[in-house]
Amino acid sequence: MDSIKLNPFEIPEIILLIGRHLDQDALLCCIRISKIFHNTLVGLIWRFIVVESYSRTGLRYPNGKPLQHNKKYIEELVFYNHFPDEFMSLQGCDRLRFIKCVASGSFNLHQVFNLVKNHRATISTLKLHCSTLREIWAALLECTHLEHLTISKTYINPLSLGKSLAGEQKIVDGEYIVAKSKEKKLCDTAEALRVNKKYLSTHSIAQAILPNCPHLEELWGSRVSVIEVANSAE
Repeated sequence: MDSIKLNPFEIPEIILLIGRHLDQDALLCCIRISKIFHNTLVGLIWRFIVVESYSRTGLRYPNGKPLQHNKKYIEELVFYNHFPDEFMSLQGCDRLRFIKCVASGSFNLHQVFNLVKNHRATISTLKLHCSTLREIWAALLECTHLEHLTISKTYINPLSLGKSLAGEQKIVDGEYIVAKSKEKKLCDTAEALRVNKKYLSTHSIAQAILPNCPHLEELWGSRVSVIEVANSAE
């Protein structure tokens, strides 16, 4: 009985193994070879997308129908000072795990938070480098699988931070203001926190964070005193 000869370039597992070592330009060429190449490698092309107003590589970010058709492959989105409505309104990116936003100017990042909320069930890493994050805490509370959060170059209002982290919130019930326990807390599972003194006042670090992080084991702050830690932990 004659053995069946298989062309290795018709085996998806082999094609995928090779494709993982190719750059974007090479992948774009490979998907034109055959249907099996296209179906196997198209996910690698869409896995990581950088959105910026000017691209040094000459490649523009995708949009229109191709974006909507292939959004199911997107795993990482990175934005540099450019936040197109088409991306900010994306929904149904089932593999989206990572979002990074860098905004050097006074951008309105309201839509970024909508993007985060739309994918709150899948996002595990969020990195934000911008001057203001007005609604970030509310959005983060919806991210049930968030594991890594990086916030830099940002002014954080200690009062707003404390309210967002607190286990209770004030609500109006008829004629009275009552305290109601929150179902979700941002710092319920936090074990280590690192705070840059430039963006959060020394006195407010312990006051805003410590009472709301029951499992905190390590706090790094270059000018946090032992007295502040002791008073805030009471």
